[in-house]
Amino acid sequence: MTPLKRKLLCYNLNHYIIICLQSVVMDRVDLAIIEELRKDGRLSLSDLGRKIGMSHVAVRRRLKKLIENKIMRVSTELNVRTFELKLSMLMMEVETYEKMTELVNTYIKCPRILMILHCLGGFNLLAMIWAEDEDTLKSVLDSCSIRTREGVRRSEVCVGELFYPEYLPIPIITSSEAEVSPCGLDCEDCKRYEEEKCLGCPATRKYKGLAVLTSAGQG
Repeated sequence: MTPLKRKLLCYNLNHYIIICLQSVVMDRVDLAIIEELRKDGRLSLSDLGRKIGMSHVAVRRRLKKLIENKIMRVSTELNVRTFELKLSMLMMEVETYEKMTELVNTYIKCPRILMILHCLGGFNLLAMIWAEDEDTLKSVLDSCSIRTREGVRRSEVCVGELFYPEYLPIPIITSSEAEVSPCGLDCEDCKRYEEEKCLGCPATRKYKGLAVLTSAGQG
């Protein structure tokens, strides 16, 4: 088999646009592993080996290399409808590439943002945002949103219902001692948080959304 040599631009959807441009070598066995895990991420190494005709030891070695080279990762995703999560697409026109880079670096670890895309067209930056309820979504979009930062000329918001895929990589943080959010803001300085119209940042100790997620998951 001839190895497939290509340049890969790898995106980590939990931490958004962590870019790793590198030369990698893959063959059809690697592609088969990725294909089977995409169908069922719960496959054991033995089951995966039987499907592609390899021993579990060889599969483990291959899988380890794929993960170490940042070609793929194995992660947990949540059913958006089960938890009744609210989603929004935020489209922005950022004045310069330098300002865009600053914004991405500021919000790259924001637990509310599922992905950030550099786009062509009237808007050059797009972000997908989630929240537990409509009040929190409004707070995230209006009070601490990436679109309120310096360098954003204009923006549009589209709130909608997810058709596909059914599952998304929603960050769940069950314990944190952080006082301020990754973007540098403090929930206690927010009027909407004070008025209990926002559940707060999931990356801080002030987050109030775990009970909401727990009750939704049980329903």
